[in-house]
Amino acid sequence: MTTDAQYNVLKIMSHKADQGGAPVYAYVFTKQNVDNNGAGVYHTAEIPYVFSNTKNPDKLATTMSLAWANFARYGQPSAPELPQWERYTRQTQATMILDDVPVLRHNHDKKLIQALAPNYKY
Repeated sequence: MTTDAQYNVLKIMSHKADQGGAPVYAYVFTKQNVDNNGAGVYHTAEIPYVFSNTKNPDKLATTMSLAWANFARYGQPSAPELPQWERYTRQTQATMILDDVPVLRHNHDKKLIQALAPNYKY
Protein backbone atom coordinates (compact mmCIF):
# COMPACT_ATOMS: atom_id res chain seq x y z
CA MET A 1 0.00 0.00 0.00
CA THR A 2 1.27 3.45 -0.86
CA THR A 3 1.50 5.76 2.12
CA ASP A 4 1.64 9.52 2.63
CA ALA A 5 5.35 9.12 3.40
CA GLN A 6 5.93 7.66 -0.07
CA TYR A 7 4.04 10.54 -1.66
CA ASN A 8 6.11 13.00 0.36
CA VAL A 9 9.35 11.43 -0.87
CA LEU A 10 8.23 12.04 -4.45
CA LYS A 11 7.39 15.63 -3.58
CA ILE A 12 10.77 16.19 -1.89
CA MET A 13 12.71 14.63 -4.78
CA SER A 14 10.80 16.65 -7.37
CA HIS A 15 11.24 19.93 -5.52
CA LYS A 16 14.94 19.24 -4.89
CA ALA A 17 15.48 18.40 -8.57
CA ASP A 18 13.64 21.61 -9.57
CA GLN A 19 16.16 23.67 -7.58
CA GLY A 20 18.88 22.78 -10.08
CA GLY A 21 21.56 22.33 -7.43
CA ALA A 22 23.05 18.97 -6.50
CA PRO A 23 21.66 16.16 -8.63
CA VAL A 24 19.00 13.86 -7.22
CA TYR A 25 19.29 10.08 -7.67
CA ALA A 26 16.31 7.87 -6.87
CA TYR A 27 16.11 4.16 -6.21
CA VAL A 28 13.68 1.50 -5.07
CA PHE A 29 15.08 -1.62 -3.44
CA THR A 30 12.93 -4.62 -4.38
CA LYS A 31 15.12 -7.64 -3.64
CA GLN A 32 13.44 -10.19 -1.41
CA ASN A 33 15.81 -10.47 1.54
CA VAL A 34 16.15 -14.11 2.58
CA ASP A 35 18.58 -13.19 5.39
CA ASN A 36 15.73 -11.95 7.59
CA ASN A 37 13.60 -15.07 7.96
CA GLY A 38 11.38 -14.23 5.01
CA ALA A 39 10.69 -10.65 6.09
CA GLY A 40 10.69 -9.62 2.43
CA VAL A 41 11.29 -6.04 1.38
CA TYR A 42 10.88 -3.37 4.04
CA HIS A 43 12.18 0.09 4.91
CA THR A 44 15.99 -0.09 5.36
CA ALA A 45 16.21 -3.61 3.87
CA GLU A 46 18.89 -2.30 1.50
CA ILE A 47 21.32 -1.28 4.27
CA PRO A 48 23.11 -4.67 4.55
CA TYR A 49 23.58 -4.57 0.78
CA VAL A 50 24.98 -1.04 0.83
CA PHE A 51 27.61 -2.14 3.35
CA SER A 52 28.11 -5.55 1.70
CA ASN A 53 27.11 -7.17 4.98
CA THR A 54 24.67 -9.90 4.02
CA LYS A 55 24.71 -13.48 5.28
CA ASN A 56 24.87 -14.72 1.70
CA PRO A 57 26.88 -12.12 -0.25
CA ASP A 58 25.80 -11.82 -3.85
CA LYS A 59 26.47 -9.66 -6.88
CA LEU A 60 23.85 -7.09 -5.84
CA ALA A 61 25.58 -6.46 -2.48
CA THR A 62 28.91 -5.88 -4.22
CA THR A 63 27.27 -3.66 -6.85
CA MET A 64 25.36 -1.55 -4.34
CA SER A 65 28.36 -1.13 -2.07
CA LEU A 66 30.41 0.17 -5.00
CA ALA A 67 27.59 2.42 -6.22
CA TRP A 68 27.25 4.09 -2.80
CA ALA A 69 31.04 4.49 -2.49
CA ASN A 70 31.16 6.08 -5.95
CA PHE A 71 28.30 8.38 -5.00
CA ALA A 72 30.19 9.50 -1.88
CA ARG A 73 33.41 9.98 -3.81
CA TYR A 74 32.24 11.33 -7.18
CA GLY A 75 28.69 12.57 -6.59
CA GLN A 76 27.08 9.99 -8.88
CA PRO A 77 26.16 6.42 -7.99
CA SER A 78 27.68 3.97 -10.45
CA ALA A 79 28.98 0.42 -10.74
CA PRO A 80 29.81 -1.80 -13.71
CA GLU A 81 26.78 -4.04 -13.07
CA LEU A 82 24.33 -1.10 -13.08
CA PRO A 83 22.76 0.64 -16.04
CA GLN A 84 23.75 4.32 -16.35
CA TRP A 85 22.10 5.92 -13.29
CA GLU A 86 20.40 9.06 -14.57
CA ARG A 87 19.53 12.06 -12.45
CA TYR A 88 15.96 12.22 -11.21
CA THR A 89 13.93 15.06 -12.73
CA ARG A 90 10.28 15.89 -12.38
CA GLN A 91 9.78 15.01 -16.06
CA THR A 92 11.64 11.67 -16.24
CA GLN A 93 11.46 10.51 -12.62
CA ALA A 94 14.46 8.27 -13.41
CA THR A 95 14.57 5.60 -10.69
CA MET A 96 16.97 2.69 -10.31
CA ILE A 97 15.15 -0.51 -9.40
CA LEU A 98 17.65 -2.47 -7.29
CA ASP A 99 17.11 -6.22 -7.49
CA ASP A 100 18.96 -9.26 -8.84
CA VAL A 101 18.87 -7.56 -12.24
CA PRO A 102 18.98 -3.79 -11.65
CA VAL A 103 17.10 -1.66 -14.17
CA LEU A 104 16.55 2.08 -14.61
CA ARG A 105 12.89 3.02 -15.06
CA HIS A 106 11.27 6.32 -15.96
CA ASN A 107 7.98 7.30 -14.31
CA HIS A 108 7.89 3.78 -12.88
CA ASP A 109 4.96 4.33 -10.52
CA LYS A 110 3.19 7.32 -12.05
CA LYS A 111 0.09 5.35 -13.13
CA LEU A 112 -0.18 3.69 -9.72
CA ILE A 113 -0.02 7.00 -7.88
CA GLN A 114 -2.58 8.51 -10.25
CA ALA A 115 -4.90 5.58 -9.51
CA LEU A 116 -4.39 5.71 -5.73
CA ALA A 117 -4.27 9.48 -5.31
CA PRO A 118 -5.58 11.14 -8.46
CA ASN A 119 -5.41 14.66 -7.00
CA TYR A 120 -1.89 14.35 -5.59
CA LYS A 121 0.49 16.99 -6.91
CA TYR A 122 4.26 16.72 -6.63
